[in-house]
Amino acid sequence: MNRRESVSHFVRLMLLAGLWLGCSPGNSTGGLDVGDTGSATDKTDTARQGDATDKLELAVHIDAGQLDATPTEPDVTVEVTESTTCEDPTLDILDLFPTGGATQIHVAAAFDGEAIWLAFNTPDENGGFDTWATRIGCDGARLVEPFLLHQSPWHSELDPAMAVYGDRVLVAWQQDSGQFPNNLSVYYQLLSLAGEVQFDSPRELPVLAADTEPDVNSWMPAVASTADGLEIATASAVAGAQGFQVVVTPVDGDGNVGKIAYLPDFESDTSQVYPTVGINSLAGRSFVAWTRTVMEGEDRVMLAWRDDGMDEYEPAIEALPGVSTANSNLGGGESTVFMAFDATAGAGRDIFVRAGSWVEGPCQLGQSGAVNHSPAVVPVGYHAAVAWYENVGGNKNKLWVQACIFNSGEFAPFHFAEKANDAFAAPYQPAITQVTDSVVFVGWSEGLSPDFKARGRFFRIFD
Repeated sequence: MNRRESVSHFVRLMLLAGLWLGCSPGNSTGGLDVGDTGSATDKTDTARQGDATDKLELAVHIDAGQLDATPTEPDVTVEVTESTTCEDPTLDILDLFPTGGATQIHVAAAFDGEAIWLAFNTPDENGGFDTWATRIGCDGARLVEPFLLHQSPWHSELDPAMAVYGDRVLVAWQQDSGQFPNNLSVYYQLLSLAGEVQFDSPRELPVLAADTEPDVNSWMPAVASTADGLEIATASAVAGAQGFQVVVTPVDGDGNVGKIAYLPDFESDTSQVYPTVGINSLAGRSFVAWTRTVMEGEDRVMLAWRDDGMDEYEPAIEALPGVSTANSNLGGGESTVFMAFDATAGAGRDIFVRAGSWVEGPCQLGQSGAVNHSPAVVPVGYHAAVAWYENVGGNKNKLWVQACIFNSGEFAPFHFAEKANDAFAAPYQPAITQVTDSVVFVGWSEGLSPDFKARGRFFRIFD
């Protein structure tokens, strides 16, 4: 799962020169009108109305590349220990760092079976940012007080990503040394569920892709757990490429980097940014998505996958051919992987969600004509829960949460979108993690710049 601000690629590249700029989502207009899948409603002042049925027809769907398989009920049961409060969590909006100062951004979240782990950034005293972690219960109680993952006064840290593997939590983030041109690196730390760091100091993630220069830039980490460890995806400088390329690095449960890394789709003349990873643990299939950028033309979200034991990824495919797409996010589970992204839709941008089978048409969310952006998706049972923003001007956004469900052979919105709260959300991608088959947790930043505060809330998706 990834957690990046919704900003232009120009802002991202300015970081290479040691600059930190304020950001706001762009307003894309024109392009292919992909149409509505439902109707807007004044009742909720928001997104498309789904098929309002209380009876969900559950189905298991296969991943891309297995389209000739027959969906069956999985015969593998993964036991997850849940406290009773997680079945009935608090629905209050939670202040994730009440003792922290302003500009709390880049919230990441992961459920460990009993509680929610969180990471986020706050400014340090030298003009950069630090990375913090904390753990809260499903009743909102603080289980582990916020603590710094790394104290590096002359380096700025941003963009944490996290995933749970067994009784360990891996947190990765990017670090800017300010020493241009090779100023960007990815670091990671392994935590116990009690909040104890497992490394004496954070480890730098090596870029092990073929023919990589020894000192290169690497940033934008995304993390997902697999059957036997974790995977960290980055956008990294690779020899022979004009821009960044997506690199996927396996890490074992003890945090040790494997001997190889993967280049899912090397392209010498383009840049690949904003990677995201998702794992179908039942099928043993690893997915990675990213935004493909070119000097002239529109951005495209791309998707590739590989099976366990394979040395290469299958050829990458476009998320929505012929349409400008960006800000992708993958949510993996036991039996499928969902993919969410925003795309040009008439005079605005809509949220699209695709299931791993790639057979059904995408589920389309968001108020028609508005700029909907930066989705985060997670499986909820065999369906998908999505959090995203609707831009209302500058850095001001509304945060919405809604499900896409399989019902009568269609993949469509479920009921109405729910607005998270009345305050404006900052333009940093929300975090979402599954808690139960009907409950998710969403984390975000809200307020007016620069006074952003980290917030979180549990949502009942299928009441």
